[in-house]
Amino acid sequence: MTSEVRTIPGYPRYGVSQDGQVYYQKLSAWLPMHGSRTWNKANPVGYLKVNLAKDGTKKTFPVHTLVALVFIGPRPTGLEINHKDGNHFNNQVENLEYVTPSVNIRHAHHSGLIKVPSGEGHSKTSLTGAQVQELRTMRKQEGIPFHALAEKFGISRRSARDIVNHRTWKLIS
Repeated sequence: MTSEVRTIPGYPRYGVSQDGQVYYQKLSAWLPMHGSRTWNKANPVGYLKVNLAKDGTKKTFPVHTLVALVFIGPRPTGLEINHKDGNHFNNQVENLEYVTPSVNIRHAHHSGLIKVPSGEGHSKTSLTGAQVQELRTMRKQEGIPFHALAEKFGISRRSARDIVNHRTWKLIS
């Protein structure tokens, strides 16, 4: 199946297809740019990038940005490009959409692309899993009030209540 190739605005010697392949034009024919794809080493999610040249100057572009520009249209101010399936290597136009930053982050959380540390792995915790178990046991079996638990473990009453009620430390039973 061949996909339509459209010229990239501002770079008339280059084109992109709906399936995310970048091409260069030689003798009125579109040729795929296999050798110019590079990985973004600074970004662990690894967006595919391509170098385009114009007037002797090279510029690097994420492939998904070019596909969205050419097939969806210019990106509205304040919006980001979301990969619907969460796969940053899938730059097909059907997989791309413009969304707000908050929608993009929510999608990343729901699809497991961003994992929020919990329990002892969370940067703001001051308790260990064993202390949480002890706190819950003391409340459940001995009925110790929240203010006493808070004082014993060096946390606020609200934190003690949230831990006991499984609002925080949900992975600990």
